[in-house]
Amino acid sequence: EVSILVGGGIGVTPFASILKELVHRFNIGARIQCRKVFFIWVARSQKQYEWFTDIIREVEEADKKGLVEIHIFITQFFDKFDLRTTMLYICERHFQKLSGRSLFTGLRSVTHFGRP
Repeated sequence: EVSILVGGGIGVTPFASILKELVHRFNIGARIQCRKVFFIWVARSQKQYEWFTDIIREVEEADKKGLVEIHIFITQFFDKFDLRTTMLYICERHFQKLSGRSLFTGLRSVTHFGRP
């Protein structure tokens, strides 16, 4: 009932059509084997995923029933306990709680710093 899709770096390209198709089928009431889809994308830096944010935004806007939950991991940071990374993490979480969107991407998707 739960599917987990994991993409890394530029290997995320095939997931664009997969996510769009899943959300479309779910919205029209087509039979889908899962009730929830987690998409985890690991990218080295924000620049690596900027081109993909428009596609994620389309998926989020089309996903009226909450089928897909997206988590983006940016790994080009120091240890999770490094002061800079900790401050980014705190700011991101606080902004996400207030607005329901990521401070860095403007998406509903959760942005994490460091490796999963």
